[in-house]
Amino acid sequence: MATRVTEVGSGDRDTAFKVICGPAATAVTGEEVAYRLEVRPNDTRLVEPWQE
Repeated sequence: MATRVTEVGSGDRDTAFKVICGPAATAVTGEEVAYRLEVRPNDTRLVEPWQE
């Protein structure tokens, strides 16, 4: 389940978000799974593992 979403960038071609996923009822531990979500102007999306 997505528990937090943060916008990390916006440009002419897309808007990017960091999506943190984990059980909704647990405390933040730093070990949650994170993904990069790009929303593009042509209404397509790209989801890939988050890389710092």
